[in-house]
Amino acid sequence: MFERVCIIQWVFDENKNEIRKLWCLFSRKRDMNIVLRTRDDVCVDVASEDVQLSVLLKTVLEGVDEDGMEIPLPNVSHAVLQKLLEFMRHYKTDQMRSIEKPLPMNKEFVDVVGQWYNAFIETFEGIDSLYELIKAADYMDIPPVHELACARLAYRIRGKEPNEIRKILGLTDDHE
Repeated sequence: MFERVCIIQWVFDENKNEIRKLWCLFSRKRDMNIVLRTRDDVCVDVASEDVQLSVLLKTVLEGVDEDGMEIPLPNVSHAVLQKLLEFMRHYKTDQMRSIEKPLPMNKEFVDVVGQWYNAFIETFEGIDSLYELIKAADYMDIPPVHELACARLAYRIRGKEPNEIRKILGLTDDHE
């Protein structure tokens, strides 16, 4: 994951009126590709730099220098992994704003999280797909996704009566 780089620079030493070598040796992080295997047995080839937001994957990759390393994700479906990769790539260049807590009652969700992040989370229309995203974000330890998905769920049930909340969440009684 790290490569050693050596640069030779020639400098003119005015005091000695001579040219001499100046060595510079440093290490830098090397980009590598990894393979993520989903629970539905689909392999996805990604750049390690694209998954650094996932604490799980970042931890697994520490100290690893093996290009093409396969990492199983038994709790993540291919469809959700694709969305998580989209999120992580976008987040690198446009981080989500911090979500106010408690959630503001007088603001629309888009005003709390921003346009792109609202559009992203709206692709998870049903409660089952939102639960799947929450579980995957929790498993892969991607805090911004987990926070966004939980906030969206909270917005869906805010201000609702208990019976409506049970219906939205697919619960049949208070003990589920």
